[in-house]
Amino acid sequence: LIRLRNRKKKAASAKTWGDRVDSVKEQKDKRQQIRSHNLDARRQGGALGANLSSKRIKEDDDDKDKGDKGSKRKRQGPHSDQGRNRAGFEGKK
Repeated sequence: LIRLRNRKKKAASAKTWGDRVDSVKEQKDKRQQIRSHNLDARRQGGALGANLSSKRIKEDDDDKDKGDKGSKRKRQGPHSDQGRNRAGFEGKK
């Protein structure tokens, strides 16, 4: 009687585990499909990939169009040269 019960438990456990493995595989495939779609949308850019445009994949010739856009920003804290003109930084060095 105990062996029969153990066999039933093991069979149920094996079935549950198999279902879990299948569902994990389905979820993994779905996430991968979404990722590939996002990559395609980023490659297109513009209005088609509007919600992903900030993460747009850059082509090699894209850098030539920007010019000096990649230069560093000026400091804006209390230690900047412009800091004297910013509100809240009057007495700080």
